[in-house]
Amino acid sequence: MRNPTTLIPAICLLVSLGCSDSREWPPSPPVPVRNYNLRTLDLVQNGSFEFNGHPSLQGWLVDSDTSNVSFSADAPPHGGDYSLSLNCDWIYAGYVESGMGVPAGKVILRFSVWGKAIRGQGWEAGAFALLYFKRGGILSGINGIFVTDSSWTFGSVTDTLNTLPGDSVVVALAGDEGQFAGGRALFDLCRLEVLR
Repeated sequence: MRNPTTLIPAICLLVSLGCSDSREWPPSPPVPVRNYNLRTLDLVQNGSFEFNGHPSLQGWLVDSDTSNVSFSADAPPHGGDYSLSLNCDWIYAGYVESGMGVPAGKVILRFSVWGKAIRGQGWEAGAFALLYFKRGGILSGINGIFVTDSSWTFGSVTDTLNTLPGDSVVVALAGDEGQFAGGRALFDLCRLEVLR
């Protein structure tokens, strides 16, 4: 079970990023991680949360009570049959993440996702799609997308990183843990594309 203050750094990250959608990330000492396949433009494995026509979390780590993470038959245009459904709750919000290596050098990444917030009775609903940079075991926030619309909405941010061999990124999807949060947050078609 996660500590209820887990998303406070994420909220601070979103506030500090303001309206800008592009950042240059400074280099620091490397740490070895898995190899990156340069033939793959989309780094996210299973961004549609489906495998062979069935809902799937393949490629994702569930970092919360599994009862707070499920699937919905509601999906955005071209999103297949299922989407990820995360609980929005003051104490126990749903959370999943996926980590991946990135090529060394100047890398331009486009992080995108479709999201939808379903309000609980009398409660607010929202969710975070966050992108982190990892070097030497240290996780630093890069950018994020906040989902509050009750209809499927596309969000996208582009970032430039100066990476070293062994650097990686982490994509995290989380339901809102605010004091007045309730309902569900849906995500689908999560992508992290290498543009250059």
